[in-house]
Amino acid sequence: MAEIAEVVEVPIELRRFKRSSTTLEWHEVSVAVHIANLRQTLSLKDRRRDKFGSKIDIDQDMRDNIYGVLGEMALAKMKNMYFDFSVDTFKAPDLGKMIQIKTVGGNTNKDLVVRPANDDKLFFALVEVKKTADWNYQAIYHGGIWGYEAKKHDEWKTDFGYPNRPTCWQVPMDALTKPDLVVPF
Repeated sequence: MAEIAEVVEVPIELRRFKRSSTTLEWHEVSVAVHIANLRQTLSLKDRRRDKFGSKIDIDQDMRDNIYGVLGEMALAKMKNMYFDFSVDTFKAPDLGKMIQIKTVGGNTNKDLVVRPANDDKLFFALVEVKKTADWNYQAIYHGGIWGYEAKKHDEWKTDFGYPNRPTCWQVPMDALTKPDLVVPF
């Protein structure tokens, strides 16, 4: 069996982040809510169930969807990249050709989560979204990790204390690349 590092090609084109945080304005939040609503209603229409054993209610599910879109939009804004507002693209990268964005903010876990089905060749970027006192949303890019790198660490494996949930890798923030380092384009 080939080692993961032998299979994964490192991209040639890299870009530095100009900034690691941004504020999302009301009109950007409005678009995020619309995209999250579309994603949520299509999941309901197609009767898709959570694949990871989560038992959250529709309110929490919708909130997680909104935070997810906010994180995707924020990283695109920080990186000055086009955000395509995609719906139902599932395993395709969220940004560019190889960036998968993991957003925290609507839940208590603040670490990046990589799942077994996640593509080893993608770069997983952690974005935290917080609502500010002035009713804006502040997004912070904490860094990232390649899928194959995360999956090398058995000590990061967890089911979050729920034996009915599939195991995943909970990558601590201090293991992520620093926000000012180069990341894949």
